[in-house]
Amino acid sequence: MHYMFFIKCFLVGMSAVSPVGPIFLLTFNNGAMYGFWRGFATAVGAALGDSTLFFFGLMGTLSILQSTKEYLFLIDLVGGVLLLICGISMLMSKKTTTKTIEPSQSSLILTGVHSFVSTVLNPLTLLFFMFMGAQVLPTTEVLAVRTLTIGSCFTLVGSCATLTSVAYVSSHIGNALNVRKIKFISFATGCGIIAIGLYFFIDAFRCLMK
Repeated sequence: MHYMFFIKCFLVGMSAVSPVGPIFLLTFNNGAMYGFWRGFATAVGAALGDSTLFFFGLMGTLSILQSTKEYLFLIDLVGGVLLLICGISMLMSKKTTTKTIEPSQSSLILTGVHSFVSTVLNPLTLLFFMFMGAQVLPTTEVLAVRTLTIGSCFTLVGSCATLTSVAYVSSHIGNALNVRKIKFISFATGCGIIAIGLYFFIDAFRCLMK
């Protein structure tokens, strides 16, 4: 068994979502605004996205795409637009009493899908797993696809554990705050995500002009 490899994969999952990025902010916002289960659905979707990207990083697919200028432009453009839409929707959302109502299964699935797509199309996440895929692999042997798949599952667990903690803490913070303060959290989160989206949107056209 490749115990050290699996431990590294787990730590990669934790470190991928630890910095305050779009998914971290989205998980925190959903937990504070709508309760733990909405935040947890966000965490699961993001973790699935992380593990998918990490698997392709281990397979070497992402490193091939890195040299393609058109691909990087497309990811920056689509990822930037998606983040802008997400941030603007947060600014326009209104706080209601739906947080106290048990969310439907369909709404949780949609939240998870949105989180998965946001993760896969996040240029920062792609660059992170391009780098980590090569760093984690042992230099003395070639691992089987089954081993790489198990390692990606450990990444999923690490990522999900970290974001679930964020969802749990934010849901308790949301319960302790009044509507005005929760609206402010959502507004600040939306502004942060818009700022990140603008950066990628502008970077896409900067790459196009080169």
